[in-house]
Parts: sequence; C-alpha cells; structure tokens
Amino acid sequence: MKNLMLFVHPDKDFLPEHKTSIKIQIDNLLDLGWKREDIILATNFPYEYNGIKSLLVSDDNYYAFCPTLCLISVIVELFERGFIEKGEVYWYHDGDAYQLSDLTESELDLGEADMALVDMGLKPKFNASLIFFKSSAKDIFSWIKETACKYQVNEEDALNALYTNNLLWVTGTESDARAKFVPFNLPGTENLPKRIKTLNLSYCFEIESLDQTYEMAAKPIKVVHFHFSSDLLLDSAMYGKNSINKPLMPERLIKIFHKHRVKGVPVKIMKNLMICLNSKKKFPGETESLVKTQIDNSLELGWKKENIILLTNFPYEYRGIKAMVVADNLFCNVNDKANTSNAIFRLLEQGVVKEGELWWYHDLDVLQRRPIDGSEIDLEGTVAGFTDSGSIFFRKGPHPYQKVFEWMRNRTCKLNTDEKAALISLAATNYRNINTMYKKLKLVKMFKHL
Repeated sequence: MKNLMLFVHPDKDFLPEHKTSIKIQIDNLLDLGWKREDIILATNFPYEYNGIKSLLVSDDNYYAFCPTLCLISVIVELFERGFIEKGEVYWYHDGDAYQLSDLTESELDLGEADMALVDMGLKPKFNASLIFFKSSAKDIFSWIKETACKYQVNEEDALNALYTNNLLWVTGTESDARAKFVPFNLPGTENLPKRIKTLNLSYCFEIESLDQTYEMAAKPIKVVHFHFSSDLLLDSAMYGKNSINKPLMPERLIKIFHKHRVKGVPVKIMKNLMICLNSKKKFPGETESLVKTQIDNSLELGWKKENIILLTNFPYEYRGIKAMVVADNLFCNVNDKANTSNAIFRLLEQGVVKEGELWWYHDLDVLQRRPIDGSEIDLEGTVAGFTDSGSIFFRKGPHPYQKVFEWMRNRTCKLNTDEKAALISLAATNYRNINTMYKKLKLVKMFKHL
C-alpha cells in the first residue's frame, strides 16, 4: 500500500500548522513501519524531511474558490502522469489525519471496490479527508473534479452528489437560504454505490464530534483527524480532557508531537470578565460601586491587571484597569436581556479570546472567595461551563462550538426571556447538538453573592 499526502498553495510553502504537521506525519509513519519509498508527498514546491522528498506537481491544482479541491486535482494529475500503478492500493489522507496503529491492506478488504471512504456517522455523507483507492478509480476522481469546478462547490459536496446521483446544492451550504438545489444525474455514475466501499468512522475519527460519534467508532480507533492548533482539540486528543476522560493518541504518538514542540497549554491563562453595557452610557445605580469592589477583590486575590477585562460601551478606568469599550451595535435590542451572551459571542467571533485562555464571566454581585487556578476548571472538551451562581467559563473552540453563545443570544431575543431560560430552551431540544458543547459546573465554594 502507498501512503499519499499532498499540499498545494500559491505561496509555494506550507501554512504555519502544516509546517509542523507534515514533520509529525512523516515521523509517525516511519515509526509505524512505513517504508520511505511507499510514502508519497506531492507539493508544488521543493521539500524534503527525514528522507522523504516531495514530488512536484502543478500550481494549477490550486483553486481559489475551494483550496481543498487540490486533493482531487493532484490525484487526477498523478493519474495523468502515470504515477498511479495498477495492482496498488493508495491511501490519501489529510495532513492532520494521524494514524494511531497498524493499518493493512488486507483489513480494508476492498474486494471488487475501486475506492473506500469513511462515513461521517452523524449523517449519510462521506468524508473526503481520507480516501483509499485503486487505479480503477480514475474516472471517479475526474468526475469529482469536473463537478466541483462546474458548480463551484467543494470536493465533498461533489463526491456525495455523484454517489447519490440525486441532488447537488450550490451557492452556500445545504442549510443556507441562498442554497440552490439542482437535479444531478451524471451518466456513468449509477454504479458508484457498488464501486465505493463504506468504512467505519474509526478510519477517520473527527475529535470535535467525539461526544456524538465515539460509541459508533470501531475500536481501536485507527486514525484521528484534528487541528492541533485548536487548544480544545489538542486537550482532548493528548490529555484526555473529553467526555470519555482518556487521551485518544497513544503515548508513542504523543512523544512525536512533543518532539516537535506541540504540547498544548495544560494550565490555561485565565481572564476575569465583567460586562456593563448601558444605553445611557454610564453605570446605573450602585453598579460602579460593585465594579470597584470586584476590581479591588480581584487584585487582592492576585489577578494581573492585564487579565481583568471590564467590557463597557463608555470610557472608564479604575486602579489601572481601563475598560474595553465596545460599539453600541453590540446590543441585541430586547431590553438588554441578551447583552452577556451577545458580548461573549462577539469576543469569540472577533478573535479577542485566544487559544490557551480560559475566560471567566461573572455577574457583578458574584464575588470570588479565593484564588482560582485554570486547572480546577475542567470543561471536558466543551467550549463553555455554566454555574448556578451565574458564572460562565468559556474558551475558544472550533466551529460550531463558537456558536453556542450566538444561539443563546438569538433564543433570548426570540422568546424575550432571560439567557438562562434561553439555554434551557435550547437544551430541551438539543438544538444542533448544543448539549455536547457545554457542561454544568458545581463551584459553589469558590464564590459568594454580595
């Protein structure tokens, strides 16, 4: 079996995460026993690492409308150049899909199939991040490229339209109101269900959907797919900070990650967030007194000034803590009931919340009793934790985790209710699997109400 990876970019270089992930990939594959001559790395620029020299491919394989389409286009080029040999099985995988243990051609049992793909598990859709194929699959790749280019869609949408021979959506996504569904019936593709074998999602396990798919995955898991630049995902894969409370990578692979200085941030930098947004652009009533008490208490408990964040829509400063002033359009216009969820959503959306940080939002009448260490707060692979005292701990996360607070804001506005009731409403129907994206925290002894 041949192991195929590729990367094509107009800058003729790897992107920052890929510069490290490709080295981890090569070291991992060699450690698992792959022969150097069976590892193919195709790029549009010269590259060499640990005895693996890249195969140069055309710059034309990059498509601005869909950069990931290069994976299909490069394979089509390799077919045209005669690099795909008859009698061989090729395994293409993304640069962030890491093999965990032995994986053999015999266990795939392709039989008469020309290709094997992984079912995403949550819905009937194939994952193009990992593809096993034979030389007889040449026409399938050509169809995928042709369809993606014609309709300006990504390779997964094109692949799944070909497989179902039914409908293809263009312009936007399937759930997007702008999406336009077109009848799809390409001659010659009628037998694709017989030519493509479906593999268990164990062969391309997506860490960010672990809560929903772990039980569906055959064990042991063969390949984990995740971006290690996401602190949340690396925590889950390397440190077992997830709902199953165990790392997904073996110690062998963890050591390779550490060798390349990918260790994550086990103890997060904590940020202390207070929010006061007021249409009159001033503190109402006794609020300023509460803010001063909060700042005094935080400084006494050892918080650094740069980690105390006071979010307002008017200028304010006290004891060296200068308010982060936001625009008035931050408001949700429903009696200010959604100010907190909307503000947190904006902080996440605008990139204010960084990787390796844990933010603590609290009401102004909730006072911290003792110092808090980031290691005490275990979100178990989720993006947010809510306490009965009104505190919210949150962090940056991959899509769709970032949208938890947007959904809370929208539901608060829709029902004209408070944010706690909005979350309860979302949880009652598990709106877009929101219940896997947050957890309830019991931290009663850490806080007191004024």
